[in-house]
Amino acid sequence: MRNLLSICLIALLFACNNNASKHAAKDSTITKEDDNSKADDITMQEVEGVYQGTLPCADCPGIATTIQLNEDSTFLIEQVYKDRNKGSAFYSLGTWSLSDSIVSLKGIKDGPSMYKATLNGLQQLDMQGKEIVSTGNLNFNLPRVANKSFNTKSNIPLEGMFVYYADSHLLTVCATGKTYPVELTKETVNMEKDYSALKKKDKEALLVNVEGTFEFRPSMEGDKQVLTFVVRKFIKFLPGEKCK
Repeated sequence: MRNLLSICLIALLFACNNNASKHAAKDSTITKEDDNSKADDITMQEVEGVYQGTLPCADCPGIATTIQLNEDSTFLIEQVYKDRNKGSAFYSLGTWSLSDSIVSLKGIKDGPSMYKATLNGLQQLDMQGKEIVSTGNLNFNLPRVANKSFNTKSNIPLEGMFVYYADSHLLTVCATGKTYPVELTKETVNMEKDYSALKKKDKEALLVNVEGTFEFRPSMEGDKQVLTFVVRKFIKFLPGEKCK
């Protein structure tokens, strides 16, 4: 009887220990999954900023690329194809969103528009949003830089709806739908004259083609710096037309 009782106690203790080990392993798995989910949990505020690097190019040494993701959900991309077009820069504007650490750029007509976001950079994905598998030593990463804005290499061509009234110049960019104050320059004065001659009513918005840069300027009220569009070249108004 004593031997039988000892055997039963040993079996019971073994079963309890085995069950506890299974629960511990399960808890460990849950903790690991939770840690991974936290690692992938990145917010738009954390992604905002400027990313720069050289991305692969099919028929050139590389594409010097700068992507600026703004806090108002707009983006600006500057691309310079090395050894092509005499170093000319190409620009894209639009709006961006973030889902499951994937940055999606709305407004890109040709080429990849999705990037995997981390706290340190962006990784370019293919047209379907999948990671690019390269057989060569190609780099698809754009590291983050310290600044949240950058100086463009040249003027940015764009279309927008322009309004001038009470000494205020406002431009709503077609590609983003965002409205910016316009810096008073010689080109802006030329725009004022044409606008006054073409408008049919007060505060009428007219479609305009311009070239310029986005820069921070003091606001008209207070010392706050606001993002402003500086017209470097006024091209023409397109009366009667709207943003496409």
